[in-house]
Amino acid sequence: VSLSRLVRPTRQSGVQVGRTPQVEDRPVPHVSRCYIPTMMDPADSDQLRGAIRKQGSRLTQHDEQLAGLTAGLQDLSRRHVSMETQLTQLTEQVQMLITRFSAPEAPILPSVSPAAAAAAIPSSQLSNPARFSGDSGDLRPFLVQCGLHFEMQPGAFPTERSKVAYMISHLSGRAEAWATAEWNSRSRLCESVDVFADALSKIFDRRPGGQEAARALAALRQGRRSVIDYAIEFRTLSADCTWNEASLRDTFLYGLTGPVRDQLFPMDLPEDLDSLIALAVKMDNRLAVRATNAREDHAPLRPAPQQERSLTAAQHPDEPMQLGRTGISTQERHRRLTSGLCLYCGQQGHRAAVCPLKDQSHLG
Repeated sequence: VSLSRLVRPTRQSGVQVGRTPQVEDRPVPHVSRCYIPTMMDPADSDQLRGAIRKQGSRLTQHDEQLAGLTAGLQDLSRRHVSMETQLTQLTEQVQMLITRFSAPEAPILPSVSPAAAAAAIPSSQLSNPARFSGDSGDLRPFLVQCGLHFEMQPGAFPTERSKVAYMISHLSGRAEAWATAEWNSRSRLCESVDVFADALSKIFDRRPGGQEAARALAALRQGRRSVIDYAIEFRTLSADCTWNEASLRDTFLYGLTGPVRDQLFPMDLPEDLDSLIALAVKMDNRLAVRATNAREDHAPLRPAPQQERSLTAAQHPDEPMQLGRTGISTQERHRRLTSGLCLYCGQQGHRAAVCPLKDQSHLG
C-alpha cells in the first residue's frame, strides 16, 4: 500500500490541495487507522540472508542426494536385468543337463575338425558333374553341380585354385581348350572360383538375357502339351526375367489353353504364382480324366463273350468242346493235334468230325 493512500491530505476551507499549508494552519492528521511501516533492523536482514543461504545449501544437498538415489536405482535396474539374463542361462543349462542325463548314453566319439568331417563324406554320394563343352549354351546346371560338391565337401577343396581345377577337369571341347589355356598362362581368372565362373558364363552361356527372356516369356503358350511341361519352361524363363510376381502370374494365366482358363476364371485365384501353377495342374489333370471317360463312353459296344462263343460254335461246328463255357487254350489244341486226340472231347480213337459226344450234344 503506497504512502499516498495511507496518508491522505484533508481538504478544508481556506487550504488548497497540493500546496503545503502553514504550520499554524496544518490540521492534526487522524492516524489511528493508518499503518505506517517501520524500517528493518540491519541485524535482522543479516539473519534473513543467512537463513536463505542455509535453505539453498539444504536444497543443493537434497538435489545431490536425489541424483545419487537416481543413479543407485539405475544401477539396481541394470543388476536386475543382468541377474535375469544369468537366471535364463542357468535355466537353459539345467534343461540341457536334464535332457542329456535322461537320454540314453551315446558312445563317446573322438573329436574331429569340421574340415576333416567334411572330407570324410564319401564322394560317391554326389554324382560327378556332367562335362560341359559349351555347345549347349546353358551353363547353369554345370555350375550348380560343382557348387554342390564345394558346399558338401569343403575339406576336399581347401583353396580357390583347387575348386577351379575341379571345374576344369569336368570341361570338354571348346570350353576345356579355353580353360586349359587360362590355367597354363597362370591367369588371374584361376585365382578365384567366382571370377572363373563369371568369365566362363560370359563366353559359353548363351541363355537369353533379361530382355530376351521377357520377350520369350510373353510369347510362351501352353499349346498341346500339359500344364506341367508348360510350367517348367515358364519357370526356366522367369528365372532370368526381372518381372514382379503379379506380372508373372498374369502372363502364366494368359498362356494357358482355353479349357484350362475357362475352369480357372470363375474361381478365386491365388495371389502367388506357385499356388496358381498348382491349381492349373489340378484343373488340367481333371480335364484329362474327363476326356478319357468321354472316349470310353462313346466307344462302340462289343458283343458279350457268351454271344461270341455261340456265334463261333455255330459258324465252326468242328471247334473243340467247351466245358463250363470255356474253350480250350491254344496250348491244349496243339497238344491234342500232336498226340492224335479228338479236338472235341480229347479222347483217342476218333476225330472231332465223328466224335460221339458231339453227336449226343446235337441230339440233345
